Amino acid sequence: MRALRLLTVSAMLAACGLAVLVSPAGAWPQGARAAATVVETYPRPADSSYSLSGRGFGHGRGMSQYGAYGAALQGLTRNQILSFYYPGTTRSTAIGNPTVRVRLTALGSSQTQVVAQPRLVVSDGKRTGSLYVRNADGTLRQRWRIVPEGGGLTLQWLEKGTWRSTSSWRGVTTALSLSDPGLGKVRVVMPDGTQRDYRRTVRSIPWGSGVMTLSVVPMHYYLQSVVPSEMPPSWSAVALEAQAVAARTYAARQTAHQKAGTPYDTCDSTTCQVYRGLAGYTASGALVPYEHSRTTAAVAATSGIGLYDGGVVALTEFGSSNGGRTVASSLPYQVSKADPYDAIPAGSTSRWTTSLPVSRIERAYPATATFKALRIDKRDGLDAWGGRIVSLTVIGSAGSRTVTGDAFRA
Repeated sequence: MRALRLLTVSAMLAACGLAVLVSPAGAWPQGARAAATVVETYPRPADSSYSLSGRGFGHGRGMSQYGAYGAALQGLTRNQILSFYYPGTTRSTAIGNPTVRVRLTALGSSQTQVVAQPRLVVSDGKRTGSLYVRNADGTLRQRWRIVPEGGGLTLQWLEKGTWRSTSSWRGVTTALSLSDPGLGKVRVVMPDGTQRDYRRTVRSIPWGSGVMTLSVVPMHYYLQSVVPSEMPPSWSAVALEAQAVAARTYAARQTAHQKAGTPYDTCDSTTCQVYRGLAGYTASGALVPYEHSRTTAAVAATSGIGLYDGGVVALTEFGSSNGGRTVASSLPYQVSKADPYDAIPAGSTSRWTTSLPVSRIERAYPATATFKALRIDKRDGLDAWGGRIVSLTVIGSAGSRTVTGDAFRA
């Protein structure tokens, strides 16, 4: 394998990818450590695989999650951790516990299917109907679904393997909400057939030619699912509290910056923050909790707290690790500085090695045809190896493709 060094920075725990390539071990171009504009070219390796050494995992802006844990291990308080990663911001309880509308991208856009419950009801905001209903033969209707029809929504039930449409809930052009006042949760059937519980209300709205499904919950219930999905519950309580504040502020920021008329505030994936609801069920019916007592305690301990910059909710991005240096942006509280905490915890992604087959590059950039070389055109000049890549060029037999370091990482 041809050896390269690279630098990456942090996104979410679930995010993946390489961020910045640096030069082959023992083959530094003249002056590469000092100049961000030195061009470095790395020909196709003889065994068709690069050996990579890297730092960090993701985009590197805001809080490093491993860094927050490392700082907690060093004795820093929650507020000290937040001040380190979001310098100049102020704390306030003004966020409170608002309702959050979470777009459930995991459900797709073809339907919203749920399991019947004793007090399950459907509502369009003006009228409400019970969905604990029996068929003509006396059997209970076990499954319900909301599907797009004629630019609106239609409620259907499953009977003897056939989906049948209701007459009173057909062609609804507004939202349809499903809830169970007794259980306080709705069991949704996922596209792969497994099931998942979401607290409070599951809402369906017409969206183009399909249906968009939302989980509508108070902020604290939303965070009770997000925090353990973004940070291991076994970590220090101080780190978990820092994560809870960052996640609450991030959600509030997204809510505040949605375009007028947008039916949701945030989403359930790494594009926003990972949100899986209350619990899941395997194909065999085994319960998989998505909340944890330690992270729920962290949410409660930071109730309503968010970070602000000049009275405006801050953009509290965070990620797995930053490789030992945070990344700056145009925001005053996103600065580039050394992070002494990122590499402290065992298992940190602050330092890592892996291999990159040439075949993977060829699949990512098929228009360049047979891969010939990687050329690093510009770095940011900060920290080890000349810094993170700003731009690079993939050179192939049919042409070249110049992309940003972030694009190549992704």
